[in-house]
Amino acid sequence: MLGWWLRGRNTVSRDTYDLKCEELKSCEKKAEKLLSEHASDEHLPVEEKQKALMRIKERARKINFDRIGVVEQGTPKDDLKRISGIGPFIEEKLNSIGIMTFSQISRFTPEDEDTVNEVIEFFPGRIRRDQWVRQAKEFIGS
Repeated sequence: MLGWWLRGRNTVSRDTYDLKCEELKSCEKKAEKLLSEHASDEHLPVEEKQKALMRIKERARKINFDRIGVVEQGTPKDDLKRISGIGPFIEEKLNSIGIMTFSQISRFTPEDEDTVNEVIEFFPGRIRRDQWVRQAKEFIGS
């Protein structure tokens, strides 16, 4: 709609139009990030968090752990919050379904990204946009 308004007026240059489009995209990204950080399940009462975690655990069977790997009991888990886009409750959700290491996330395929995104009830496409796989690979040095 912004493009129609700007172009329809014929009073702005192409550079101004492109700048406004970039500003709009930037604002959309910031709003999405704020929503994920502040309007997430972080502020849910404990009972609601527990219900969400139970719901998520039930769907974990959809994830291909043969490909991404299973963490053996006693293996130290990584601080997944170091990945941009993962907050405390998202990390808790991931841990509850058995995803606890950068190594596991680094093995995600696009299909795994979509499946995990759905299972943990995260914003559609968010794992890919935040580039969790790239970040996880950087943390493990591969």
